[in-house]
Parts: sequence; C-alpha cells; structure tokens
Amino acid sequence: MGTSTPGKLLVAGRFLIGGGAFLVPVPALRLGGLRPRRNPQAAYMLQLFAVRDAMLGVGLVASSGPARRTWLKAGIACDLADAAAALVEAGAGRIPRTGRTTLALLASPLLGAALGAAALAAEEDD
Repeated sequence: MGTSTPGKLLVAGRFLIGGGAFLVPVPALRLGGLRPRRNPQAAYMLQLFAVRDAMLGVGLVASSGPARRTWLKAGIACDLADAAAALVEAGAGRIPRTGRTTLALLASPLLGAALGAAALAAEEDD
C-alpha cells in the first residue's frame, strides 16, 4: 500500500463507506437523505455499490507500482461515474434534491476522485 496521506485516506474511506453501506444499508440510505421504505430494493442496490467500493480498497492495499496506479485510475473512474449518475438522477427528479442528499451523493464520490487523483500524483512522484 502506498504511504501518501491521500492514499491512506482513500483506502480508509473505501473500507468505511463500503463496509458500512454493506453491513447497514438502510441506515446508510437514511443518512444520505434517501427513503428506503419507499423503495426497499434500494438497500440491495446500495450493497452492490458497497462491495465495489470495498473491493477498490482491497485492490489498493494488495497492489503496488503500475498495478496500484491502475486501481487508483479505476476508482477515480467509478467515483466520477457515481457523481455523474447522481447529477442525472437529481435532474430527472428521481432522487431528492435536499442538501443532505446532494452532499452524500455528490460530495462523497467527488472527494473520492480528488483523493484518488492526489494519491495517483503521489505514486508517480515516488
């Protein structure tokens, strides 16, 4: 695992968000401002995301050199796709446009992408 601060924060976030969302999806949905009672399938969909996020963390921990850079790039792509999906769904009115929901659905992936980019830059400097 890389030793850069952004890299460590990114791995911790992947495990915290991925693990938390997988283990307790309904509270995680509520924390994000979503309404799982209106859409009970949302918990299952969140668990799919959660596994992906945790596995991106595993890939970072288990790799080094060029393989780690590939994992960082894959994570950045996933995070940017998540942010784009949130914008599309908010624009279509399929997710609430509250501040808490926007924060959860946009800030989290954008922060992940920024940490990934910073960790990638730090990896390339080594």
